Amino acid sequence: MSKESNTNKSLSKAISLLRGFTPDEPEVRAVDISRKTGMALTTTHRILVTLTKDGILKQNPVTRKYSIGPILYAIGNLYSETSDVLQSAEEVIRTLNDMTREAITMAIHYRGNVVIVRAQEAKHALTLRSPVGTILPAHSCALGKALLSEMTDEEIDNLYPEDSLIRRTDKTTATKKELKLQLDKIRQTGVSFDSEGEYEGIEGIASVVRDSSGEAVATIGAAVPIYRMNPAKRELFANLIKLGSSLISYRLGYNVTVNTIRDIEELHSWWRENKLDSAT
Repeated sequence: MSKESNTNKSLSKAISLLRGFTPDEPEVRAVDISRKTGMALTTTHRILVTLTKDGILKQNPVTRKYSIGPILYAIGNLYSETSDVLQSAEEVIRTLNDMTREAITMAIHYRGNVVIVRAQEAKHALTLRSPVGTILPAHSCALGKALLSEMTDEEIDNLYPEDSLIRRTDKTTATKKELKLQLDKIRQTGVSFDSEGEYEGIEGIASVVRDSSGEAVATIGAAVPIYRMNPAKRELFANLIKLGSSLISYRLGYNVTVNTIRDIEELHSWWRENKLDSAT
């Protein structure tokens, strides 16, 4: 076997090993990685040691478990700085935050979870803080449900083999059957709602962002304490979030045929015409 083939094989094994770290298992033992990947334990240990030495991974000296290291975290931050989606969304997210004064976040889907990739905190003393890197179960929040609504029933069944879903609060969507009904409604309206499914006292509103091909690549949403919410504000924020996601999609090249706002100034004009006295 050539030196190049050996190198490619080793690289493939390292990538396979890194895929063993998931939101559900951010810290794993060598034997767990070996089991997940099917690699021999000696090979797994050798790769883990190399990646740890180079800062890609780190090892807890007490538990001996491995987790993502500082170098990989830094590389992930480079994605945030160079991603077309994030660059297109940055100004829109700041604008929505200024308008609503509520927390505005952007997230992507990863194996049944959503990962926060952009976050603007609310301009209130009491607020929810979900910093960049926060991982949430997709079925328990508006951000996640917006992205799940893009999946077929078969894909939902594969993602959630059992009907019962993990409860995060007393109000988390409890079954796959209930979730599917919610997803049907999101598909019809283009807006996702969730009240206290992830955090008690917090209501979420979200809508997907599409790239030039029409694929949903992210979602943006607002997180609002229930005591600051009312029916009129809920409708206002839902329309605003939907317009914001459409504007980001338009910037990514998506042929938006509804909510045809094309720039930030048009978004400002819409807000001035529609905002409520109690909205901010």
